[in-house]
Amino acid sequence: MPSAHVLPLFAQRRISKEAYLKISDAKEVLTDYIRSHDLVDKVNNRLVVLDPLLCDVLRKKGTPPDERLTWQEATQRLIELMRPAHSIQWPGRDPAYRKGKCQPIKLVVCQRASNKKVTLVDNLECYGISPNDFAHSMQRIAAASTTTIQLPGKSAGIQALVQGNTAKLATKIINEQYGIPLRYIDISDTVKHKVSTQKKHK
Repeated sequence: MPSAHVLPLFAQRRISKEAYLKISDAKEVLTDYIRSHDLVDKVNNRLVVLDPLLCDVLRKKGTPPDERLTWQEATQRLIELMRPAHSIQWPGRDPAYRKGKCQPIKLVVCQRASNKKVTLVDNLECYGISPNDFAHSMQRIAAASTTTIQLPGKSAGIQALVQGNTAKLATKIINEQYGIPLRYIDISDTVKHKVSTQKKHK
């Protein structure tokens, strides 16, 4: 998404700061601007001559303006100065666009006051998974007690809680039943870490 810093470039194409763009879209806007304003260096076509607009847009904070950049440098700076966003596509449905980086589904194994282990599952809704449906699946497959909790905060979602250390099974269900790649699932075991730390201090 265009940030306020790079918006003057995108405004040339009437693209607003709320537009969701692929990296390839941003590159296309930059390339079209450079070529249409005849900014390719006449001696070395690997370089881009920066006009006042590109000087402002691609200039790093606290540095003097550059006269020329390579195509790669100009493109890299533009991408770095944009706001992160992501989209998620489900079969048979339109993609969902969201601001910010794509957060992984988080599975955290922890110990409650009763010394019983529980598995907390966050960010399911970001991937179109109903926490209630997921909790029901875990209850049925793992034969474990489950519940869902509305987390505090305006943009906070719903957390699924499953009794016991069910991280491996939860990962299998999220991956196989809901089709979420393993690289988008993050597992941490605070109980194992706590035991390891205690052993070191004995």
